[in-house]
Amino acid sequence: MLIYSIFFRWVEKMGKFNNCNHIPFPCAFPVEQPGPTGATGATGATGATGATGATGATGGAGGTGGTGATGATGATGATGATGGAGGTGATGATGATGATGATGATGATGATGGTGGILGFAFIYDTTAQTVAQNGNVTFSNNGNITPPGFVTHAPGTAPITINQTGSYLITFEVFHQSGTAAFGLFNGGSQIPGGTYGDGSGNETLSGQVITTFIAGDVLTLRNLDGSTALNNSIPPAIAVNSASIVITRLA
Repeated sequence: MLIYSIFFRWVEKMGKFNNCNHIPFPCAFPVEQPGPTGATGATGATGATGATGATGATGGAGGTGGTGATGATGATGATGATGGAGGTGATGATGATGATGATGATGATGATGGTGGILGFAFIYDTTAQTVAQNGNVTFSNNGNITPPGFVTHAPGTAPITINQTGSYLITFEVFHQSGTAAFGLFNGGSQIPGGTYGDGSGNETLSGQVITTFIAGDVLTLRNLDGSTALNNSIPPAIAVNSASIVITRLA
């Protein structure tokens, strides 16, 4: 068997000669054909790892991976420059009322006001018997109390009374007429004072009247007979003297 194996190997080396035609000796033996492939032998031990091959070409970019977890917050940066002032915002709701502050110092005393109550008065009257023509003025023979002095000006025995202070006045009058009808009115200069006219339809009794009016310093007050000629009495039986006429002037303001 060993001889055969050696021979076969020799034949293989001589296989370059076609069909033994080039064998240096006559083919004495037929050419042996290969037998069937034997069973695969057991795998030999793994050889040593070969050298690393050259790096291959870079592959295409892979798909974007999922977002990673948020990293830790970085340090706060430096404060930026202050921006321009914004527009004025809407007015806020009114706040609660604050506590009352301390009382301030007392101010200086003001000027003294005018005197209250009656600012002046005058009583002027007549003790004579007189007859007053229609549209004639009653005369007064006497000046009574005039306060303050110069409050009004009146010459005894005359009719006009000059008002020397501007203000509001209460004027009252009374006449003692003899008989028949009578009507008397208060006048400021040539103008009849509204509401200052009074009348009587019987006679031999007193007729009185009053009015509140405004005078300007320099105005002239008179008491005028508006009816026909009228006699004013200065006595009553049995010869008791009385005033035939009187007027009271009071300044209210």
